Amino acid sequence: MAVRGSSQPRHVDVLVVGGGCSGGLAASLLREGFDRRGADGSSTMSLHVWEWARGPAGRMSTFWWEDEEGRRHVADLGAQVFSTPDAGEAEQLRQLGAVDATGLALTTPERPPHWTHLWAPGGMTELLRRRLEVARADDVAFGRRVTGIWLDGGCWHVEARGDSGGNGRVRKHFDVVVFAGTASDIINIEGFRGAVGSDNAAALDRVRYDHRLAVALMLAPQLEEKMQTVFGIDNAELDLEKEGAVLGLLSWQDRKHRQHASRTVLVAHSTCRFAASNLQRAKDLRRHPKEVGFEGIVGALAERLEMSVGELRRSILDSKVVHWRQCQMQRRVQLPGFCLEVLPVASGGPLLVACGDYFAEGNYHGCVKSATAAASAVLSWTGRTVAPAAASAGYPGSAKIDPSSRPARRWNSAADTSTRTEDLVKVEAATASQGTTSRGSEAQAPRPKARWQRKS
Repeated sequence: MAVRGSSQPRHVDVLVVGGGCSGGLAASLLREGFDRRGADGSSTMSLHVWEWARGPAGRMSTFWWEDEEGRRHVADLGAQVFSTPDAGEAEQLRQLGAVDATGLALTTPERPPHWTHLWAPGGMTELLRRRLEVARADDVAFGRRVTGIWLDGGCWHVEARGDSGGNGRVRKHFDVVVFAGTASDIINIEGFRGAVGSDNAAALDRVRYDHRLAVALMLAPQLEEKMQTVFGIDNAELDLEKEGAVLGLLSWQDRKHRQHASRTVLVAHSTCRFAASNLQRAKDLRRHPKEVGFEGIVGALAERLEMSVGELRRSILDSKVVHWRQCQMQRRVQLPGFCLEVLPVASGGPLLVACGDYFAEGNYHGCVKSATAAASAVLSWTGRTVAPAAASAGYPGSAKIDPSSRPARRWNSAADTSTRTEDLVKVEAATASQGTTSRGSEAQAPRPKARWQRKS
């Protein structure tokens, strides 16, 4: 814990909740700040990163599939590119392994045409993992979900599910807690509303995300010719959102500098309209939304590829469906600055910070803005100057808590209603009553033994 009112070197225990884009960036900026200004020995830091998924992802989830010969086939189910107007940010991404993207659909608002857009050949998650490695955290725990936070004397008491073995509860104290999840996720953590105050909690409640289904299809290689016909010579993506039907975006993963020699991989995102109607239809049919949605997306793809549904199903070697309940940020939080900073004790501690794209804009650059502001708030709180990246970017700082809404010192009475940002299942498209699999009832190509896995 931090030694307050002492001339001795100050040790700070910092927890970053969320190992996605914003969390990984905040952690790496904190490490950079302490490294560059640690020569005087005035302060040291223990850095902890807790992520409730099985690996660094957030809404940049990558899945990979390994064929019988050990070759990996990669599919990004969430964000497809890193987008930034800043040359320095782009160069940092290239150093981590990103490459300049070509053939993109640049008609979506989060991808301004004059910005730099980059792919991650190894998958978006792979770059997030490398970012976490740069942070050199003392403790990175996956499968650990924060369930509560409250003020305990001069520090934050944090409780989570998932110990080192994946079970049980973890209870620890920290001087600083940085929440880097979606607004919808963090606002439902028990005690969080009381910690940030009613006005800030109400502002976070008003953040909105759209809702989509994403399907990754591992297809037999003979479909590559049809894919070339649909995508053309140079396109890697097709933006179909304006058609307003089922398909919103098609992304041919093979054209993201990936070697899929024995298969071809396609990712399809639904429109928001279809995702909403699909939920109601699944409810009426008393079936899982992912099963019903998979059938609808496969049907629309078959029409786009000018082939029968049965023919397409026989060409599907494997599939993965993600139900993004919180996908693209549509309405940002109405608070000043690019992060929320809470100082519940007048003397200056402990510190709670919330950051994410919902403080800025719904893309990678928005994550950078917010993570930079969050790291600046933490470094300033420790008595240091802001991190170099924050100073050079010229981003404003954080929105401090209204003194009239101090955090409560006890848990809220409301039960923990946190919901997963994504719900991942393997879908067999046909029902048991039909007696067929998603490949149809006719003869199929040999099915590899390996299954889809989250890239971790």
